[in-house]
Amino acid sequence: MSVADFAASSFASYHPPPSTFDEALTAERQPRECMARALQLIEGMGESSLRTRQRLASRALLTGGITFSVNSDRKGGERIFPFDIIPRIIDAASWRHVQRGLIQRVQALNAFLQDIYGPQRILAEGAIPRELVLQSKGYLPTAREFKPAGGVYAHVGGIDLLRDTAGNFLVLEDNLR
Repeated sequence: MSVADFAASSFASYHPPPSTFDEALTAERQPRECMARALQLIEGMGESSLRTRQRLASRALLTGGITFSVNSDRKGGERIFPFDIIPRIIDAASWRHVQRGLIQRVQALNAFLQDIYGPQRILAEGAIPRELVLQSKGYLPTAREFKPAGGVYAHVGGIDLLRDTAGNFLVLEDNLR
C-alpha cells in the first residue's frame, strides 16, 4: 500500500489513542511493513463486511463456549474472550524474541510449581511468604508430592502480552491450566 493510497483509505479517520504503540501504523501513520498487505485486504472488505465478520466471530466464540466468568461482575454470566477480527501481525525477528521469552517463562512457572508441590525450597528460603502460597485458593495441598508425567504441571499457558509505548512486549498476566 502506498502512502498516497493509505492516506485516502478508510483508515484515514482512524486515530490511535495518544501515548500508545500502534500495531498497524507507524508514528507517521503509515502501515507497518508486516501489516501493509493485511490492511490492504481488510480495507478491500469494506467496513460493513468487517463488522459482520466481527459479529459472526463473537457469536461463534459464545456458541463454542469460549468464555470466561468475571468474579467481580455482579451480573454474573459468561463473557466471550475479547477477540479482534483484525490480526496483530508482528515481524519474524520480534516473534523469535517473544517466543524465546514465552518458552523461558513457562519453563520457570513449571519449575515454580515443581518446587511448590515438591520440596518447597522457595518457601523455606523465604523468597515468597509461605502463607501467600499455602493459603491461596489455587493451591492444592492434596497434590503435594504428586509428580505429573514428564514433570509438566502446566500444559496450557495463556500469557497475556501488551506493548509499552516504545513497542516492547510486556507480560500482563499468566493463566495456566
